[in-house]
Order: sequence, then structure tokens, then C-alpha cells
Amino acid sequence: MAKREGEVVCVTGGSGYIGSWLVRLLLERGYTVHATVKDLKDEKETKHLEDFEGAKSRLRLFQMDLLNYDSIVTAITGTTGVFHLASPCIVDEVRDPENELLAPAIKGTINVLTAAKELGVGRVVVTSSISAIIPSPNWPADVVKNEECWSDEEYCKQKGVWYPLSKTLAEKAAWEFAKEKNLDIVVVNPGTVMGPIIPPKLNASMLMILRLLQGCTEVYEDIFMGSVHVKDVALAHILVYENRSATGRHLCVEAISHYGDFAAKVADLCPEYKVPRLPKDTQPGLLRAKDASKKLIDLGLEFIPMEQIIRDSVESLKSKGFAQARDYLLPMGITSENVAERYGVTRQEQDQSARAAAATASGKFRDEIVPVSTKIVDPKTGEEKPVTISVDDGIRPNTNLTDLAKLKPAFNKNGSTTAGNKIVATSKLFGGSILDQYNASGGLLATAGADRKVLGWVGWGGVEKNTYINKIK
Repeated sequence: MAKREGEVVCVTGGSGYIGSWLVRLLLERGYTVHATVKDLKDEKETKHLEDFEGAKSRLRLFQMDLLNYDSIVTAITGTTGVFHLASPCIVDEVRDPENELLAPAIKGTINVLTAAKELGVGRVVVTSSISAIIPSPNWPADVVKNEECWSDEEYCKQKGVWYPLSKTLAEKAAWEFAKEKNLDIVVVNPGTVMGPIIPPKLNASMLMILRLLQGCTEVYEDIFMGSVHVKDVALAHILVYENRSATGRHLCVEAISHYGDFAAKVADLCPEYKVPRLPKDTQPGLLRAKDASKKLIDLGLEFIPMEQIIRDSVESLKSKGFAQARDYLLPMGITSENVAERYGVTRQEQDQSARAAAATASGKFRDEIVPVSTKIVDPKTGEEKPVTISVDDGIRPNTNLTDLAKLKPAFNKNGSTTAGNKIVATSKLFGGSILDQYNASGGLLATAGADRKVLGWVGWGGVEKNTYINKIK
């Protein structure tokens, strides 16, 4: 690739996992970069960008809100190209899909494209996702998925998988806008992005590897995935921007394989960790396609192999302190499994505990629970209101032991903790509400008063230590 001295481009979502790598590589190639962040006052979003070589003279940071059109115009003004990466990424429970995911993704994309068109931008690279290609249950099972495949919108709605739906609808809206307004856009569809972490935060795909190192398979075991190195994703964006013959969608994965294949490779490469090996019956075919990203390969991209992706990912987790802190980050479902194994709590006993409604109603636990009063913000109205937690809200009065017994283990295939008998998020919320804005996984971690493999980092003693060592007020 030739140097592009003096050309000015905008990167939305520049402080994110992929965005940070893209900004870095663009600066190395001589570009002047307008990078957007959510909060200019937050050093966790800005400092790592400002530390890049060339940043002092050729990087400008802008605070941008996808739903604030004026902030988008300010960031794009004076640029000849736009890389649109900014989009909400929530892969766990979504309470309000429309406001948390769909509106920011779709309206935000249209706002960026509208500003680009009005300001005369030459080309826009839109970052979509493999999540806009799968899930696609009606695609032929023996055919490798490619750029012709789209995620099934109705299937996403029925299953409540809102992130793939948001990426699918946002990308389709982008193509419709481009056709109607005659705007030159090109799309990159990355798979599961892994590799060295630049920002001081842990993204969803790297958290997946960390949980594997913890011994947790959770809900991943029956999926196919497309592993790809984060540097390759950033390079793909630059390739399709600079090569004007690049058109349409570009699936960006090193290979497509079953999650069990990936987990086995992690286990082989990281014998010092207790990485679970999934049973053969969860690995239908181990379909592995090396030519899934043919369009990018034809443009000259040489993908880093999966083995190196895993090595770079684990090494980054270690160097950033995440791997050493893996016991502190154990999900509560895994700590539940640890308690059951250590103290001999059976599946039936756990199910019976989930039916303790009568005992609670009669006040049998009243002396064991200290009421906690706090304030919460309603996610729909934004209004703050007081709340007092005085009972265990994990008890399920409307279920029965027969129904509970039908549920499969949710965190360990051979375990006993299910979605019906696991402890709910109240205690985690108690500690997490204090550390959430800081992003606990990005700072030092501490526990107190309990074995971290039993209680994770939750517990007031641990909260006190975390707030103190991280200077959180």
C-alpha cells in the first residue's frame, strides 16, 4: 500500500477495539484522522489514541453521538472519506431493543451517511458484521455462507437475538440509502474479532476467550464462528477504501469453523489453562472454509492464521492483566457450579431452593437479609427513582419442580446450574452499580471475605477494595 500523506478521513467509533487499530494503521500510512469518541473527558477513550505515533500532528478527536446529527457533521467536515464503525454492541440480555440497539444502529448509520453525502465525502466504508450474515437457518446446510447470505430477521426477532438484527437492519438501510442518494459505500463484515487489545477495556469477543480460559462454555457451544485477527480487520477497511474496484459486502474471516473446533485449538495451545473440550455431538461436521473471504484475499489481504490469532489474544490478555484476573471475572453461573461441587449441593436441592416462595412469604429469611436502599434510573424514561431490596428476587413462585427439572445446565454441560435455579443478578448489581462506569474489567481487581472462585469479585469487602485501589468515588 502506498502512503497517503495529507488525506483526511474520519473514523467513527475510533476509541473502540477495531477503531483503535484502524486509527493506528491510518496514522502509520500518513493519513490525517478525525476520530470520534463518546466522551472527550474520559481518558480511557482518548489517551491510547493520543499515544499513537503521528497523533500529535495528525489526529483530531471529536465527541460524537450517533443520534446527534450536528455532532456527526462537525466530525466529518473537512474529510474525503469516512469509516463508520460506531454502533452499540450488546450481546447479552437486552431490556429495550429499540432504544439500546436498533435505533442507534439504524438511525445512527443513516445520520452518518446523510452527513457524508451533504459534505461531499468520496467513499464511506461501513463496518457491518458476520452477524448480518448469520443466523440464517434457511441457508443450505452444506453450503459455506458468503456475502450473498443475510441473517433472517424474523428468526432474530423470535429468538430475541437483537444484536444480529441491529447489524442486519443497519446494513440494509445503508445500502438502500446509498442507492437512493448515489453515495459510494462499501461494507466490511468481520467475524469474531480477536487479537491484541489497544483500549483499556475488554470487548465481547475477547471476553469469550477469557471465559474459555476460565473453563466456561456458556451458550457458545453450538455455533459456527469466523475467527479473524483485529489487525486484519483494520487492514481490510483500508484495502476496500483505497481500492475503488472494491464493491459490495466483504466477509472478513480467516476461516469459518465450529466453536468446538476453536475451543479445542485454544486447549491445545494453552495447556496451562483448564479449557473445556466440547463433546463430539456438539460439533456437526466441523465445517471449515478457507475461502470464505475470497473477495478480500483477491484484494491482497493475507489473513493471520487462527493459531496465531489465539496466541496473540491470550498473550494480550496476560499482558493487560485480564488473564491473571480470570478468577475475579468468573460469571455467577460458574461460581454457582463451584459452590455446588465444593459443598455437594445436588441439582434437586438447587431446584427446590428456587421454589422457596412460601418460606419467603412467611418471613423465614427476614432476619438474614439486610434491606438495601438505593436509586436506579429507569432505562425507558431516564427518571431516577428510589428502590429498596429486601427479599431474594431469585425465587420463582410460578414454577414447579417438574418444569425446573426439564431445563438443561446453562454454564457447564455436565453441571447442575440452570437458568431456573441460578442466583439472579441482584448481588452482582450491588457491586456492579458502583464499578460499572469505571469498567471493572479495565482496572485492578480485588476480592475480600470470600474465595473468589465461590463469589467472583462480588461482595461488599471486594467492592470496598476495588473502589479504594481504583480511586472511584
